Amino acid sequence: MPQNLNYLRETASQTAGPYVHIGLAPGAAGFELFEKELGQDIAGPNAMGERITITGRVLDGTGSPVRDVLLETWQANASGIYAHNEDPRHSEVEQGFSGWGRVISDFDSGEFVINTIKPGATPGRNGATQAPHINLWIVARGINVGLNTRIYFEEDRDAHASDPIINLIEQLHRRDTLLAKKTGENTYQFDVVLQNPAVPISVEEQIESTHEAFEEGASICHAHVRNDDETPSSDPEKFARLKEGLEKHCPGMIIQFSTGGRSGAGKTRGGMLPLAPDMASLTVGSNNFPTRVYENPPDLVDWLSAEMRDYKIKPEIEAFDLSHIHHAVKMNADGRIPGKLYIQFVMGVKNAMPVDRDVFDYYVKTVKRLAPDAQWCAAGIGKDQITLNDWAVSAGGHARTGLEDNVRLDRETLAPSNAALVKRVVELCDKYERPVATWQQAREILELRSA
Repeated sequence: MPQNLNYLRETASQTAGPYVHIGLAPGAAGFELFEKELGQDIAGPNAMGERITITGRVLDGTGSPVRDVLLETWQANASGIYAHNEDPRHSEVEQGFSGWGRVISDFDSGEFVINTIKPGATPGRNGATQAPHINLWIVARGINVGLNTRIYFEEDRDAHASDPIINLIEQLHRRDTLLAKKTGENTYQFDVVLQNPAVPISVEEQIESTHEAFEEGASICHAHVRNDDETPSSDPEKFARLKEGLEKHCPGMIIQFSTGGRSGAGKTRGGMLPLAPDMASLTVGSNNFPTRVYENPPDLVDWLSAEMRDYKIKPEIEAFDLSHIHHAVKMNADGRIPGKLYIQFVMGVKNAMPVDRDVFDYYVKTVKRLAPDAQWCAAGIGKDQITLNDWAVSAGGHARTGLEDNVRLDRETLAPSNAALVKRVVELCDKYERPVATWQQAREILELRSA
């Protein structure tokens, strides 16, 4: 029969559930249904062992905290026994120890806190011993299939040498991502970093991914490199290997190196410029980033632009702010940036320029007014990538896409490759009847030397 439903709250999105918070942790969603949330008592007052607190965050690929995460934990007690009848020693588990827990990240900070006891080593298969660890299961908005990982403890490194699970990880530096770092006598920090597995990390992976994108129609490759521990790098040797591979497998493609501040400070950011790529990014002013200031002081900007002139590299002006467009025009007028400008609007970076159609249109108007012979492009970050792609293509500009800026095809689907994101832009070009430029045409448009 018909019912008046105006007294009910709207349910959460059905992304990993049915309803992640309302169904699994109603208190976190504002429903006071239980005196205490399920899973809060992993180790009750009678549980033996060292009491510890683990604090952490779940971070997305850009380093921003995911603020609606639900985590479940499963662990042995201090003697290495699980409170489960499949453990032959489960009858020895002390009263009050469940070993199972459920926590919710804070909606504002994204931080979660696990209060428990430190587990003991547990038996593994074939007589092996597993080092002390906590099993972790993660779901959140957009994570439809729960993610599993483990928390190990940095002080148990000797035991890790024989742990059969952690030794399945071939890359030694990645094993450290499973270690909770000791921050106090009984406290630890453990962050989980979510990363689309399609993001290329090594130089070889970058070459393969770029070749796929090149085949789909990409004419410019904007490239960073990483250290062996996956942190950003400005290592000229890695850039040299990347350039050599791209020239071999993507002949004619425009190679653009990043001089951005993620990979170093000061002149180290331009250490790869003597390799003389076709282009290099140049941000001519400072601005805020999600957790820091992206510093581009005038003396560094002048030095980078001078290096680009010396090695006949065309700058791509990354404009995070309207003032960057004005300053690039000034540098063009006085010869510090020779030739016709190529300006890219970057929108959607947290704490910088938001995605706003009026602002975008004013950017375009400003470029046409101050530098009528300039070429321009637009880049949107995260979910706004496709929005900026559409605006740019429809307004007569060029489009940037790729896994650096966005790892999803839509809210529920990870992008399987850079090529898939390029294909999406090609479809937009077809929609607006703007043929995709070949690499030869792109070089001509940007007045670059022939390959």
